[in-house]
Amino acid sequence: MADTADHHDQTTRLPRHVYRKQLKLKKRRQIRQRPYQTQYTTTDTTTTAAATTESPGTTTSGENDEALYLKQKAQWEAKELEYNLINTARKKVLETEKKARKLAMEKWHASLRKLPIPTPSGYSSQEESSTLNTQKTSTIHKTFVSSGHIVRRRTYRDKFELAKKSG
Repeated sequence: MADTADHHDQTTRLPRHVYRKQLKLKKRRQIRQRPYQTQYTTTDTTTTAAATTESPGTTTSGENDEALYLKQKAQWEAKELEYNLINTARKKVLETEKKARKLAMEKWHASLRKLPIPTPSGYSSQEESSTLNTQKTSTIHKTFVSSGHIVRRRTYRDKFELAKKSG
Protein backbone atom coordinates (compact mmCIF):
# COMPACT_ATOMS: atom_id res chain seq x y z
CA MET A 1 0.00 0.00 0.00
CA ALA A 2 2.84 2.39 0.82
CA ASP A 3 4.40 1.41 -2.50
CA THR A 4 1.46 2.84 -4.49
CA ALA A 5 1.37 6.02 -2.39
CA ASP A 6 5.01 6.72 -3.25
CA HIS A 7 4.23 6.03 -6.90
CA HIS A 8 1.42 8.62 -6.93
CA ASP A 9 3.64 11.22 -5.28
CA GLN A 10 6.40 10.81 -7.87
CA THR A 11 4.28 10.84 -11.04
CA THR A 12 1.86 13.47 -12.23
CA ARG A 13 -1.34 12.42 -13.86
CA LEU A 14 -1.71 13.36 -17.52
CA PRO A 15 -4.87 15.01 -18.78
CA ARG A 16 -7.28 12.55 -20.30
CA HIS A 17 -6.95 13.76 -23.91
CA VAL A 18 -3.13 13.66 -23.72
CA TYR A 19 -3.15 10.14 -22.28
CA ARG A 20 -5.57 8.90 -24.95
CA LYS A 21 -3.52 10.48 -27.72
CA GLN A 22 -0.33 8.82 -26.43
CA LEU A 23 -2.15 5.50 -26.20
CA LYS A 24 -3.46 5.87 -29.76
CA LEU A 25 -0.01 6.74 -31.11
CA LYS A 26 1.53 3.79 -29.27
CA LYS A 27 -1.03 1.42 -30.81
CA ARG A 28 -0.38 2.84 -34.29
CA ARG A 29 3.37 2.40 -33.82
CA GLN A 30 2.87 -1.20 -32.75
CA ILE A 31 0.65 -1.88 -35.77
CA ARG A 32 3.24 -0.33 -38.09
CA GLN A 33 6.11 -2.28 -36.56
CA ARG A 34 4.33 -5.64 -36.39
CA PRO A 35 5.13 -6.78 -39.99
CA TYR A 36 8.78 -5.81 -39.65
CA GLN A 37 9.14 -7.58 -36.32
CA THR A 38 7.67 -10.78 -37.75
CA GLN A 39 9.92 -10.47 -40.82
CA TYR A 40 13.07 -10.02 -38.76
CA THR A 41 12.18 -12.76 -36.28
CA THR A 42 11.68 -15.25 -39.13
CA THR A 43 14.94 -14.19 -40.81
CA ASP A 44 16.77 -14.39 -37.49
CA THR A 45 15.63 -17.98 -36.94
CA THR A 46 16.58 -18.96 -40.49
CA THR A 47 19.96 -17.24 -40.26
CA THR A 48 20.79 -18.98 -37.01
CA ALA A 49 19.89 -22.30 -38.57
CA ALA A 50 21.92 -21.46 -41.69
CA ALA A 51 24.84 -20.26 -39.61
CA THR A 52 25.03 -23.57 -37.81
CA THR A 53 25.12 -25.46 -41.11
CA GLU A 54 27.57 -23.10 -42.88
CA SER A 55 31.19 -22.71 -42.09
CA PRO A 56 31.99 -20.14 -39.41
CA GLY A 57 34.02 -17.97 -41.84
CA THR A 58 31.07 -16.82 -44.03
CA THR A 59 28.41 -14.37 -42.85
CA THR A 60 26.04 -13.73 -45.75
CA SER A 61 23.10 -12.50 -43.70
CA GLY A 62 25.20 -9.73 -42.13
CA GLU A 63 26.34 -8.59 -45.56
CA ASN A 64 22.77 -8.73 -46.88
CA ASP A 65 21.52 -6.71 -43.92
CA GLU A 66 24.25 -4.14 -44.40
CA ALA A 67 23.54 -3.90 -48.14
CA LEU A 68 19.81 -3.52 -47.41
CA TYR A 69 20.59 -0.84 -44.83
CA LEU A 70 22.80 1.09 -47.25
CA LYS A 71 20.16 0.86 -49.98
CA GLN A 72 17.44 2.12 -47.64
CA LYS A 73 19.74 4.87 -46.38
CA ALA A 74 20.39 6.05 -49.95
CA GLN A 75 16.65 6.05 -50.66
CA TRP A 76 15.95 7.96 -47.46
CA GLU A 77 18.63 10.56 -48.24
CA ALA A 78 17.24 11.00 -51.77
CA LYS A 79 13.73 11.50 -50.38
CA GLU A 80 15.02 13.94 -47.78
CA LEU A 81 16.88 15.92 -50.46
CA GLU A 82 13.74 16.06 -52.60
CA TYR A 83 11.69 17.14 -49.57
CA ASN A 84 14.18 19.91 -48.79
CA LEU A 85 14.10 21.11 -52.41
CA ILE A 86 10.31 21.23 -52.35
CA ASN A 87 10.31 23.12 -49.06
CA THR A 88 12.85 25.69 -50.27
CA ALA A 89 10.85 26.21 -53.48
CA ARG A 90 7.68 26.63 -51.42
CA LYS A 91 9.40 29.16 -49.16
CA LYS A 92 10.66 31.13 -52.17
CA VAL A 93 7.17 31.23 -53.66
CA LEU A 94 5.70 32.42 -50.36
CA GLU A 95 8.37 35.11 -50.04
CA THR A 96 7.79 36.37 -53.59
CA GLU A 97 4.02 36.44 -53.01
CA LYS A 98 4.56 38.35 -49.79
CA LYS A 99 6.84 40.85 -51.53
CA ALA A 100 4.32 41.27 -54.36
CA ARG A 101 1.50 41.90 -51.86
CA LYS A 102 3.64 44.44 -50.01
CA LEU A 103 4.58 46.20 -53.25
CA ALA A 104 0.93 46.30 -54.36
CA MET A 105 -0.08 47.80 -51.00
CA GLU A 106 2.68 50.42 -51.28
CA LYS A 107 1.54 51.34 -54.80
CA TRP A 108 -2.04 51.54 -53.58
CA HIS A 109 -1.10 53.84 -50.70
CA ALA A 110 1.03 55.99 -53.00
CA SER A 111 -1.83 56.37 -55.47
CA LEU A 112 -4.17 57.28 -52.62
CA ARG A 113 -1.72 59.93 -51.44
CA LYS A 114 -1.48 61.39 -54.98
CA LEU A 115 -5.25 61.79 -55.36
CA PRO A 116 -6.38 65.42 -55.17
CA ILE A 117 -8.60 66.18 -52.23
CA PRO A 118 -11.60 68.27 -53.36
CA THR A 119 -12.77 71.03 -51.07
CA PRO A 120 -16.20 70.28 -49.67
CA SER A 121 -19.08 72.46 -50.79
CA GLY A 122 -19.86 75.20 -48.34
CA TYR A 123 -16.25 75.39 -47.24
CA SER A 124 -14.55 78.72 -47.62
CA SER A 125 -10.79 78.94 -47.61
CA GLN A 126 -8.81 81.17 -45.24
CA GLU A 127 -7.89 83.68 -47.97
CA GLU A 128 -11.52 84.34 -48.91
CA SER A 129 -12.61 84.68 -45.30
CA SER A 130 -9.83 87.16 -44.58
CA THR A 131 -10.89 89.38 -47.50
CA LEU A 132 -14.57 89.15 -46.68
CA ASN A 133 -14.63 89.99 -42.99
CA THR A 134 -18.04 91.62 -43.24
CA GLN A 135 -19.75 88.45 -44.42
CA LYS A 136 -19.64 85.58 -41.93
CA THR A 137 -20.56 82.26 -43.51
CA SER A 138 -20.75 78.92 -41.87
CA THR A 139 -18.13 76.54 -43.20
CA ILE A 140 -19.98 73.50 -41.97
CA HIS A 141 -23.51 73.98 -43.34
CA LYS A 142 -24.39 74.15 -47.01
CA THR A 143 -25.86 77.35 -48.36
CA PHE A 144 -29.28 76.96 -49.93
CA VAL A 145 -30.23 78.98 -52.97
CA SER A 146 -33.82 79.98 -53.64
CA SER A 147 -35.41 78.25 -56.60
CA GLY A 148 -36.18 81.56 -58.35
CA HIS A 149 -32.52 82.15 -59.14
CA ILE A 150 -31.92 78.80 -60.79
CA VAL A 151 -32.40 78.77 -64.55
CA ARG A 152 -34.73 75.95 -65.46
CA ARG A 153 -33.36 73.42 -67.90
CA ARG A 154 -35.10 73.14 -71.25
CA THR A 155 -37.03 69.96 -71.74
CA TYR A 156 -37.99 68.28 -74.99
CA ARG A 157 -41.51 69.69 -74.63
CA ASP A 158 -40.14 73.24 -74.24
CA LYS A 159 -38.02 72.85 -77.39
CA PHE A 160 -41.04 71.51 -79.30
CA GLU A 161 -43.22 74.45 -78.28
CA LEU A 162 -40.44 76.92 -79.15
CA ALA A 163 -40.08 75.34 -82.60
CA LYS A 164 -43.88 75.43 -83.07
CA LYS A 165 -44.02 79.16 -82.27
CA SER A 166 -41.11 80.04 -84.52
CA GLY A 167 -42.19 77.83 -87.40
